[in-house]
Amino acid sequence: MADGPILVTVCTYGRLDGLRKLLTSIETELRQGDRVLVVDNNAAPSAQEKLSPRFGNVRFVHEPEPGIPAARNRAVAELADEWALIFIDDDEFVPSGWLEAHRRFASESTADVFFGPVISSYDDGADARILRGDILDRPRRSSGTSMPYGPTNNTLVKSECLSRFGDLRFDPRFTRSGGSDVDFFARMRERGASLVWNDDAVVFETVPAERASIAWAKARYRRVGHNRVALAAPSQSRFRLWASALARTALGSPFMLLEQITRRVTRAGSGRVWTAQGMLEALRGHSIHEYQR
Repeated sequence: MADGPILVTVCTYGRLDGLRKLLTSIETELRQGDRVLVVDNNAAPSAQEKLSPRFGNVRFVHEPEPGIPAARNRAVAELADEWALIFIDDDEFVPSGWLEAHRRFASESTADVFFGPVISSYDDGADARILRGDILDRPRRSSGTSMPYGPTNNTLVKSECLSRFGDLRFDPRFTRSGGSDVDFFARMRERGASLVWNDDAVVFETVPAERASIAWAKARYRRVGHNRVALAAPSQSRFRLWASALARTALGSPFMLLEQITRRVTRAGSGRVWTAQGMLEALRGHSIHEYQR
């Protein structure tokens, strides 16, 4: 299948240094017709003033409505005649060949959406228990694996798919809790889109020491639990959600005890239990506001 120009989009809020590193890494990836778009979601835009002298070929736009759903919707609205759109985060950077890996795999596939891996690199000062375990590692899959949903941290979406579901938007209900990307792609799949994994299109994420901590990891998994409840199909009974949360607790608790001996934090242990805690909080009617501004 033929490919074409790609619009690489970055939604940014308060990360000028990370954004600069990302844009530098993308420069040599582009071929004729490709564009890079930065959606500045700060109350007072700063990215263009600080970075446009260095990155003259990058288009900067300001989205004044606060929250990542609004910024992502603005990114989609800026799509012109490109063949595909890519979402990538402002705390990541790409290796040589990243964009071609996305382009090649997507052009050879009939799928609509392609999620790529994100590999974490940690700053000095990270908690040793985090580094020894896999609590913040994202699972990888074989290329072509079907996905029920996914994030926007390294994702290619064919423009034809966005046109086909033109009324689909990132939901502002997730502005403070996060998860609008998972919800967006889950709804897209429900409407017939094909979502797959591309394990060759790797990006790297820089994790500062304050995020490589037990407290941050726990908050992240609790948010995942809240979002599992929020994204549950209407037909899924609350009893099944309660049962799922309790099963996660039962499965994770022995591994969590083992973590005290091995001095490492794992997805199988703490990850399961913290996710269950978030689910139970949501089922009791509590909300979470990780992205409150």
